[in-house]
Amino acid sequence: MSNKIKVNLWAADGKDTPLGPFLATNVPSLGAGEIASFHLHESNGPISSSSTVDRSTKRRRVVVAGETKLLDCVGTEEDTNCRYVVGIYDTSKMSLSLAEAPVLNMVSIPKSLRSVESKIVGVKNSSSWTEMGQTFGTKKRKQLIKSQEKNQVDVSALKDVVDTLKDTIDERATHMPSKEAVAVESMDGRPIPKYNSDATDPSSVYHIDDIIPPIEFRSIPIKPFLKVKNKDELRSEFSKIKASEYVIHLMFRAIQEHKGADEMRKVLYLSYMMRLFAMRKGTKPIGTDSVRKVLFLSEDSTISQGLADRFLVYHEESERYKFTKLSESKLLAHIGALALHLENFSVDVDTIANDMKLPVKTLSDIFRELGCRVEQNKKTEDSGTHKVASLVIPLEFPKPNKPKRK
Repeated sequence: MSNKIKVNLWAADGKDTPLGPFLATNVPSLGAGEIASFHLHESNGPISSSSTVDRSTKRRRVVVAGETKLLDCVGTEEDTNCRYVVGIYDTSKMSLSLAEAPVLNMVSIPKSLRSVESKIVGVKNSSSWTEMGQTFGTKKRKQLIKSQEKNQVDVSALKDVVDTLKDTIDERATHMPSKEAVAVESMDGRPIPKYNSDATDPSSVYHIDDIIPPIEFRSIPIKPFLKVKNKDELRSEFSKIKASEYVIHLMFRAIQEHKGADEMRKVLYLSYMMRLFAMRKGTKPIGTDSVRKVLFLSEDSTISQGLADRFLVYHEESERYKFTKLSESKLLAHIGALALHLENFSVDVDTIANDMKLPVKTLSDIFRELGCRVEQNKKTEDSGTHKVASLVIPLEFPKPNKPKRK
């Protein structure tokens, strides 16, 4: 036995609800969670005489407006040859009312086109006001219009300029050095020997061949020093070449500790570079023979010519050599690098500075350029505090000084 539900059916006359219901067509589809709101508006224009809508209500034509996230929607009443009826069910009264529903044809317009249209309208309005001002405006108004036209920038003409600038910037950007290249270039400007940035221990930072060329290293005369047995004999041999106390100390240690001929060659080459550095005080240009004589080398030696070519500046007019600030720093840096090799990569800066009659600060700065850490050692009973330069890994070079602003 089925349950029966009684429903009252009646036709709405439209007097109580003059605005609705309506049947909308072409309504845009909504995405998940998207909400569209619509509003009804009565237009001033009456419904056409051919419309099938009941004229007894004297209702004006209706326009519906709404929007979604991407679209603007407008619906206007459409005259049709058909009549549509919409049923409205009231659950509280258990009644179904039938009402005639005019058809609203919905038109969707993308919101992205709204700004374009407004710009076009704005340009048209501006053009119209300009024409009116030129025709009917006062003298002052006409002068203002001319002034605005002179100051107006033609955006279309700037497009070619922008493209040209962009191409120029892109082209020059391709030739700009990278951050790594700039760092390498700044290091290339330092007056230090070639170094190994990937070194894992101090002994592999500066290769001995980059300090003493192999052809010069093999020609260093060490035969007289191989027969030396004590310090007095060593002083006698070094007196012939006027070596400094620091060089005598290094050579005597090499002999005592039996470090071999190569170590003795390094000490002698250090003596040559220190003697050459002492020649910087002279004001006259230096000839190759003068270098050879100061170093007490034979005429067939390649060492004097090699040192002059690498650490002095040659002048073609005088056919002689001269020192410059850069060449002095370069020679001093090579002296420091060789001293590091001879002193197990930790040297007493004060001892070398006193031996070469240099300010301790000058030599400390050179060792910092080589990547050394310069520290003050502890004061002892025998001597005061001395600065010690140690080559440590990883390498840390001082940053280049920025030029002072004027």
